[in-house]
Amino acid sequence: MKTLAVLFPISLLILCAVAILEPGPPVAPTVTIWVNVGLLSSTSALLFFSSSLSLVLSNVSCWTCPSRFTITNNKLLTSYFNLLDTVENLPYVDDLVKRTSLVFLNNHFSYSFPRPYVTNIVEVGGLHIKPAKKLPQDLQKFMDDAKEGVVYFSLGSNLQSSDMPEYKREAFLKAFSKLKQKVLWKFEADNLPGQPANVKIQKWLPQSDILGHPNIRLFMTHGGLLSTQEAIYNGVPLVGIPIFADQKVNVLKSEESGFAKMVDFQNITEASLYLVLNEVLSNLTYLNNAKRISKIYLDQPKPPMDLAVYWTEYVIRHKGAPHLRSAALDLNWFQLHLLDVTAVLFLILTIVIVGLVFITRTFVRLVTRRTTKNKPQTKSSKKKN
Repeated sequence: MKTLAVLFPISLLILCAVAILEPGPPVAPTVTIWVNVGLLSSTSALLFFSSSLSLVLSNVSCWTCPSRFTITNNKLLTSYFNLLDTVENLPYVDDLVKRTSLVFLNNHFSYSFPRPYVTNIVEVGGLHIKPAKKLPQDLQKFMDDAKEGVVYFSLGSNLQSSDMPEYKREAFLKAFSKLKQKVLWKFEADNLPGQPANVKIQKWLPQSDILGHPNIRLFMTHGGLLSTQEAIYNGVPLVGIPIFADQKVNVLKSEESGFAKMVDFQNITEASLYLVLNEVLSNLTYLNNAKRISKIYLDQPKPPMDLAVYWTEYVIRHKGAPHLRSAALDLNWFQLHLLDVTAVLFLILTIVIVGLVFITRTFVRLVTRRTTKNKPQTKSSKKKN
């Protein structure tokens, strides 16, 4: 797509599925010392160690990821398209990325880490979410008949509950059987041995529509970004069971915001799981905080989809909107980090300090010599004379 944007008179827009981790193309660098780069478990204001680690990780990501992908992509262009040989002066991938007109970021400050962005970055977190629709008949009846509410459990599309070890599955089932709420579980097998009467399983479920049902009480999730966004949109408290990638930091951030509790999958037992479920279900603080964060998120001038449409049309109207592009993209790495300016200032400061030291030492020598020369002779020296 980047190559097509050069071969044809079209603009390049990028949709970034997660928050930007590194300072670099296609955006200008932003300070990330106080911002979690997305993989750290710490979510609050970063202390010295976390700040140092965040700085190192962001710069390592900035230097290693682009170079690795650039080499691979350039090889693909040469091998499969032969574009670099047949098209005169076609830029390499790293230069193509710098021509990006606009970046849509699947993020929003209400549930993430506020940070500065350049003008060609637009937050459209929750772009995929639509208002809840009516559920299929069987699910609608299941949800409507749940007088005590429904607990919805899903580990997303990449993780399958059916692959869970038997002893873990039994811990979940026993904990669910103690709840007065119904449980709707996205389970990828046809049968669930030991399934309690209050548990309904299904291989696929319309998650966003379920979370929008008025009888939903709790969402048990792996902590994926899209699932977290859907819970925030609908104001549903969470019990997070993160497995890998950014899931842990998503759950921790939700926990810090007061509408979630995290459970370590490796240490889950019937008792520990029931304790957490009962706490979130019985303590209205979690629900109230979920509604509060949802209200903050929904307080936007335009829905994310409308915002994305507006900025897409904006780029088209203004011929790629080059005025949004940051000049930092044209700088060398040492210019980007002001190392040239720092070096010049350090050199000037060094010259000034050395000059002051030289002048001071010269002045002291002159004063010392004059004092010694004008010093009166002692009595012993007079007798000798």
